[in-house]
Amino acid sequence: MYENQQDYPKALEYFSRALKIQEELKVTDGIAKTLSYIGSVYYHQSDYDNALSYLFRSTQLAREVSNELVRGDNQGVIGEAYLSMAKDTSEMGRQHLFRNKKHALEKARLHLDSAIVIQRKVDNLKGLVLL
Repeated sequence: MYENQQDYPKALEYFSRALKIQEELKVTDGIAKTLSYIGSVYYHQSDYDNALSYLFRSTQLAREVSNELVRGDNQGVIGEAYLSMAKDTSEMGRQHLFRNKKHALEKARLHLDSAIVIQRKVDNLKGLVLL
């Protein structure tokens, strides 16, 4: 809800609370989803380092519990993050680890292609449209 309203600090606060509870209860699927939500919030704030960190952690857990829907969504956002990094001309973007625009674009394509394959596999038309 708060993410849709672009109240990112409030969204992070509630997602962090949910994550803590899910970790205490060891609900791996829920942890994977919540990490994905947190990564998405960071992506929307153009904080690509944090976004990628959370999204990669989420993807690993989603793979462990065979949640292809979360994996597909994550691959799409990861691809978009790399694409945004390639386009970023801000000071932060210029200093980023992926200074090589070609490398960031290759990573974007790899993850976006993966997202398409996974979304087709799970027949997630919504996920394909968002890409």
